[in-house]
Amino acid sequence: MIDTHAHYDDSAFDGDREAVFAAAKAAGVTHIINAASDAASLAKIDALLKQYEILRTAVGLHPENAADLTGDALEAHLDAVRRFARYGSLAADASSTADTSSTAGASSEKDPAHPQENLPGKVVAIGEIGLDYHYDTPAPDAAGEVRERAAQWDHGSDPVNWPPRSVQKELFRRQIAMAKELRLPVVVHSRDAAEDTLQIIRETDAGQT
Repeated sequence: MIDTHAHYDDSAFDGDREAVFAAAKAAGVTHIINAASDAASLAKIDALLKQYEILRTAVGLHPENAADLTGDALEAHLDAVRRFARYGSLAADASSTADTSSTAGASSEKDPAHPQENLPGKVVAIGEIGLDYHYDTPAPDAAGEVRERAAQWDHGSDPVNWPPRSVQKELFRRQIAMAKELRLPVVVHSRDAAEDTLQIIRETDAGQT
């Protein structure tokens, strides 16, 4: 049995993560796919993968964080996501994942036409990516409702300054393109955005990842 979507990198599990994983194993869970959301989660997941055999991961930038990074910072983060997805670690590169167990005379070089072959098996998807319109900036007469929602929001984002839809869409498209490049599936987040999510999945042919 596989838990296909979790966020055990969250600090809420720092005190009992071992116990949670032990209970999951006892219940018959063989693997847990922990989805990344931002740069901090990417770094923490990188460390957790080295500690816990039960963990696998999907790497990407969550739509709620779509406006956190711009310009060079965004490009650097997406490069880090691509490197993590290709080699299974933030620090890894092609040389560190070369196959040293090849038979004599056999080439240890990976096929560049199949980049997913470089994976050591820990990164199984690009995600969590998609669209989230739940906290769209409201009209003035709805400000009270947003403040009420904000009180329930504990992930550090400001609902009043939620990433614009255009920014979310562009990031979604770019990460789908990355998944297709790496021949990995995608883990899609869609909240109050079903129509646009399906439109982008269709137009990018994301079903072929």
